[in-house]
Amino acid sequence: MQNINGKNEPEIGYHIDKKYTNNGYATEAAKACRDYAFRVLNMERIYSYMKNTNIASARVAEKNGMKLVMEVEDKKNVMIKIYAIAQTDRVEPK
Repeated sequence: MQNINGKNEPEIGYHIDKKYTNNGYATEAAKACRDYAFRVLNMERIYSYMKNTNIASARVAEKNGMKLVMEVEDKKNVMIKIYAIAQTDRVEPK
């Protein structure tokens, strides 16, 4: 759970050591967390947030089916992108 825009919301976060980036690990882990949050925890909506300059994290969120829902300033005046996906947005693989 993470404070997102003043509310305590479920959040998927990821940090990968640079020597292991661009191998799909963050995307694979984020998708597994998304599926667990929806199927097991029955969360209605989950979020990911990152600095607006973090293109790689935004790409992982998008690959996870998330859409950009807002941009806000944090306490340090850094612009933050907030992505989200609702359980009803999720398309199950065939």
